[in-house]
Amino acid sequence: MVPGLGGATSSHERWARELNNIGVAAFVLDSFAPRGLYTMSVQPQLPALAIMVDAYRALDLLAQHPSIDPTRIAIMGFSYGTIAAVYSSNERFRKVYGPSTAQFAAHIGLYSLCHVTFREDTITTGKPIRLFHGVADEATSIVPCRSYVERLKKAGADVTLTEFPDAHHGYDWIEFPNPVLLAQAPTVRNCVVEEGTNGQLTNSKTGKPFDLTDPCLEKGWHFVYNAAASEATLQSVKQLLKEKFALK
Repeated sequence: MVPGLGGATSSHERWARELNNIGVAAFVLDSFAPRGLYTMSVQPQLPALAIMVDAYRALDLLAQHPSIDPTRIAIMGFSYGTIAAVYSSNERFRKVYGPSTAQFAAHIGLYSLCHVTFREDTITTGKPIRLFHGVADEATSIVPCRSYVERLKKAGADVTLTEFPDAHHGYDWIEFPNPVLLAQAPTVRNCVVEEGTNGQLTNSKTGKPFDLTDPCLEKGWHFVYNAAASEATLQSVKQLLKEKFALK
């Protein structure tokens, strides 16, 4: 499991327990604390692709564990962590950063960031990709995820996007039953970014290099628990893993 900005929380611990209950081991990746990034933050403190490299290293480690079947290791990401979880399905990244002895058996993203179009991002490993997203999400818009899923489908990928009309960002955070406004938190909801031939990220609308000072970045979004969306996602993820891992 790959948390979003700020690292692992009680929400990820709860997910781990739920997966343990169906016989699935859970490894929560912490890319922040080992680098001295201990404070919960809504600002990107670490490049998302660096977290992807961490995820591949975790895959390599787990594949060598005597109690783990290397052919049955899935990756699940939340918010900022979905860039590692979802785009590690890309063959391009797997070939460069992934171990030669294993690959992820499934890719799962909750309220994913899909605003960047990476080069060759529809050429995947063929493993299932499952996205879960609230339509009311103000932090990571569902619109670019719809577009990415359509592009993946046209390329023949095994991908689905499950939409929850009334769900906001962090809809599985049971700790927050009432809406919380992060007034100063940045959002890429109106950013459309593409990767150039030299790896440079560019604002697709302006043609200028994209960074954290780009005018497309706005501030302010809510997060709140949504019991129905959370439970539906939990059951769908469990069912996927039961089928993919051939669990009884």
